[in-house]
Amino acid sequence: MQINSGSSPLPVGKSSNDIKIQVHPLTIMNVADHQNRAKYIEPKLNRVLGVLLGKQEGRAMEIFNTVEICYKVENKEIVVDAAFMKGRLEAYKKMFPTLDCVGWYSAQAVSSSDIDLPSKGDLPIQQ
Repeated sequence: MQINSGSSPLPVGKSSNDIKIQVHPLTIMNVADHQNRAKYIEPKLNRVLGVLLGKQEGRAMEIFNTVEICYKVENKEIVVDAAFMKGRLEAYKKMFPTLDCVGWYSAQAVSSSDIDLPSKGDLPIQQ
């Protein structure tokens, strides 16, 4: 799999089995901004979560934008504010009816030794 973070698609592969993913720069800027704001607004929550908005046609995906997910940690488990997320997604769907939720992101890097890797605790977020 190859990732293109430019604003125009580049040829990714020669085979029809290749997965093609295009990440628009706005997506990367939104995730970085989300993480930086969270660092100062809510320092005890050192991780940010969000939804990736885009389009998927077959094995080609374009990611255009993001929506932040509000959450809290209860008994060491992430509890997503479903009402907030649903409202934000509905608002985006009105403005951009062709974009769908194509995935989610997590960003955390308090220090260089902290790496944000998926864990079993992340499974409820996908649901």
